Parts: sequence; structure tokens; C-alpha cells
Amino acid sequence: MPKPYVYVKLSQFGTMYGNQTWSIGLSVQPLQTAPPTPSQLTTWLAALEPALRAWWTPAPSIGPFNAAGVLYQGARAYSYAANATTAFGQAELKFSTALQGNSANTALPLQTSLVSSVLSGSPGRSNRGRRYIPWTSSSLVLSQVATADVDKAVGAEVTLMNVINGTALGVGVGTCVIANDKDFPSLIRSVRVDSECDIQRRRADKIAATYFKTTALA
Repeated sequence: MPKPYVYVKLSQFGTMYGNQTWSIGLSVQPLQTAPPTPSQLTTWLAALEPALRAWWTPAPSIGPFNAAGVLYQGARAYSYAANATTAFGQAELKFSTALQGNSANTALPLQTSLVSSVLSGSPGRSNRGRRYIPWTSSSLVLSQVATADVDKAVGAEVTLMNVINGTALGVGVGTCVIANDKDFPSLIRSVRVDSECDIQRRRADKIAATYFKTTALA
């Protein structure tokens, strides 16, 4: 659904065990009336690269909670003009070497995620969003993520968003929540992560069974 303002979508992406893709998005509002050009997006992503990498490693970060078969490969940015249905500009940052998960914990199903709720401080669904963080290898305590690990996930998310909010994309930039029923974005004021895992079903749609057995009844 077109929006009556300029905005940018940032998408971090990678793969799981070769052929399964994953991505996690974040909306950004540039403080300018014209959508950023591909050249501006490329420059912006290059400036963000250290922070994008730090989201995965070193700690506090997301990489230590993913199996070695999970790779984080980079980020893409898409700019949209006001009332547009297709992207005006796009750019991609691909890391020279993909960042690998390095968890020594028990492997979890690939669709397992930890939910990062991005909050504007105002009530209602239109004023909050969700990011499904890949969380494929983690120790659990009574089926819950350990408190210290939740704290690390929140730290990784907040650190990345604070850096994004401090970068220059045109005049300025702010991470935000975009809703279909609002004519303006809501700036993100806080991030909440809880200890209960969730799932992203599409993160397992390309993984086929490697073994099956059928036995006839007597």
C-alpha cells in the first residue's frame, strides 16, 4: 500500500544451510522530500557496514545464537517516493566474507526466531512492529531463552538502531514503524525482546527431508 511520505526499507539477509534464505527488515524515514538515489543508498550502506557487522559479531550480538550453517551475508536498501508502489532506488551491500553463526548450543529448528518488538511509545498495533531475529542454536531454560541472552539480543538491536539514527541519509534519518492505516510513520523509541521463542515458517520452506521411512501395517 503506497504511503504519502518518503521512506527506506533496510533488509538484512543471509542463508541457512545453503539454500534456505532469511531476511529481517527495518523501516527508516529520511528527513528529506525526495527519495534517496541508488548512489545515496550505496554510500549509506557503506557507512553502516561496521554496525551491520557488529549486530552479528562480536558480543553482544546475534551470531552466537545461530548454528554454523547459518550465514549473514549483508544488507539491501530500497527507497520509496511518496505515494509510490515500487521502489525508486535500491542498493546492496554484500560482505566480502559471509559472517557465520558460532553457537555451541543445541540446534533449534530453522524457523525458530526471537521477536524484537520495536515500539514508538504510543498505544495500538499501528505504533509498533516486529523483527524476527534468527535464533537457531540456543540454550533454553524451561523452554525459555536465558535472561542474559535476551539482554544480548536487545543490546544488539538497540546498538544497530542507534547507529542508523545517527547516520546521514540526505538531511537525517530515523528508524520507524510504518502502518497501512496511518498517514505518517512513528519513530521507534524503544525495543522489547522477551524470552519466548517464536517462528518464521517461511524460513524452512526450502529445506527438504533427507530421509523418510514407510512401513506397511501387518
